[in-house]
Amino acid sequence: MESLYIDAAWGITFRGTKSGDGYVFLIYRQGWYSVQKHLSGKWMSIISGKAHSAINWEGENNLTVIAEDSRIELFVNGEYIDSFEDSAIRGDYLYLAIWTAEGVQLSYIFDNILIKAPQYQQRSIGKLSPFVKIPAI
Repeated sequence: MESLYIDAAWGITFRGTKSGDGYVFLIYRQGWYSVQKHLSGKWMSIISGKAHSAINWEGENNLTVIAEDSRIELFVNGEYIDSFEDSAIRGDYLYLAIWTAEGVQLSYIFDNILIKAPQYQQRSIGKLSPFVKIPAI
C-alpha cells in the first residue's frame, strides 16, 4: 500500500457469501488491525482496532487466516496476532478488501495469493478477478 495518508487499510473478506456477508480482516497503515462481520446488511465489530508490532507500516504484509469450524486464527507476517470464535457465516467466497477515508489517494498491490482448502490442497491464483470463489469441500 503506497500513500501519503495514514487513513487507509487493506485485507481480506473470508467465509464470504454471494449476498455480501462475511468476515473482514483489515490492517491499517497506523500499525493496527480489525475484524468486522457483515451479516444481513449489518456491520458488527468483532475485534476493534488493536495495534500489533507484526504489521509493517510502510512495507509488505502477509495475512493468514485459519478458519476451522467456529475458531478463526489471524496471523500477520507469519506471527499469530489474535483469534475469535464465531459460526454465524459459513460462506465459501474470498474477497480482497480495501478501505480509505474520504479524499485519500493510494495504490494497492496484491500478489502471491495462496489459498489452502481444508484438506490442505494448495491453489495459487495468478490473475486476480474481483473475487475468488473457494469451492466448499
